[in-house]
Amino acid sequence: MEILPFEAITFSDDAFLAGSKDGKRATIAGELRLPKAGTDKFPAVILLHGSSKG
Repeated sequence: MEILPFEAITFSDDAFLAGSKDGKRATIAGELRLPKAGTDKFPAVILLHGSSKG
């Protein structure tokens, strides 16, 4: 397992839909887990948070 930091930007729903480029920046991290060498195919799962309004 490897932990990789990357930059994320948070927007309000309205700002996102308006195409704004100005949001709150943060550095977050995610885990990279790869199967053992020699494995033919393997499933991938990507988890991300959603957006809710009201």
